[in-house]
Order: sequence, then structure tokens, then C-alpha cells
Amino acid sequence: LDQSILLALCLDVKNDNPMDGLTGEQMGGYLARVLNQHDDWMVYATALLERAWLECERTHGRERAILQIQALADQHSNRLTLTQSTFKSVEDDSAPAQERLRNIHGIVYPPRWDMLRDLAERYAKIGIVTSAAEMFEELELWDEVVECYRIAGKESKAEEVVRKRLAEKETPRMYAALGDLSGDPRYFERSIELSRGR
Repeated sequence: LDQSILLALCLDVKNDNPMDGLTGEQMGGYLARVLNQHDDWMVYATALLERAWLECERTHGRERAILQIQALADQHSNRLTLTQSTFKSVEDDSAPAQERLRNIHGIVYPPRWDMLRDLAERYAKIGIVTSAAEMFEELELWDEVVECYRIAGKESKAEEVVRKRLAEKETPRMYAALGDLSGDPRYFERSIELSRGR
């Protein structure tokens, strides 16, 4: 309970102050205390995530922080991932579900899909756009998938994704993306038509 309160105080500092160096330093004290003496999985994971978000703002710790976010997101999967390389680490070494969920209502911990979206956005910001596209594809965020493939120089892959999405359902955004990729103004016209001029 004490750690949950410390974490709440840390988040209070985050919510009440502008995000600058001083706010990060104030939050760091609370996070260090929670991380040094932890006895609850959810509180510990939340503190690690908050620290990783803070470190992403710094130039020198950004890569390590992104790997920390990746590891936290991977803990909610039963698939082998970058940070979980054996089935033993996925099944046997993981904390049981009842331990993970003990304080879930008292902690602000994002759902897995939100963590993956955040991680994909961070990957894209540092130039790892193909991996970001794969994560966005898993989350079915098609606009972001197309944009990442376009930035990566894989226009044919982006166009393939757009055409596949249009075969399933016609949307103004996908037609606009196809217009960008192909340079054909007919697709822009179709996009305007589907959006009723918006």
C-alpha cells in the first residue's frame, strides 16, 4: 500500500507540473524509492514504465528505455518475443496472474495494446519504422502502417496494404493514401466523395 501511495504521489507531480527537467527529477525520487523496495508486481511494473517514459525524453537513455517498454509489453504475451527467448521464460518464470492483478484498480497501468502503440510510435520516432509498421499492423492501425512503410521506402508494400484494406472496406483515408502512393488524382476524388466533402 505504501508503494502505491508513493507511485500516486509521483503521478501527482507529473499531472500538476509541466514536463521539463525539474518535473522528471522530482518524479525520479519517488520512482527510485518504489523500485528499491518493491513487493508488488503491478506497482513495480508501473514504476519501471514511468521511469522508461522519463528516460525516453533524455538522449542518452532512450534506447535502453525503449527496450524496457518492450520488455514490459512482452510480459503480457504468451508468444516468444525479443525479450522472452525461451518458453520457460514465458510460462514458468512469469508471475502468476493473481499476483499481477492484485493492485490493478489502484494503479494506472495501460492495457497491452496501448503500450504497443506507444512503443511503435517511439520506434518510428527513432527511425525503426519497419518494426513500428509490424506493431501497428498487429494493432490494425492501418494509417500508421502505411505511413511507416512509406517512410521506409517500401511504397509497394504500403500500396499492397492499402489495396488489401480497400478490398475489405472502402474508407476515405485509404483512398487518400492510395492517391499519395500512386499519384493518381482519381483516388483523391473518390476519398472526397466517400467523406462527403470533409
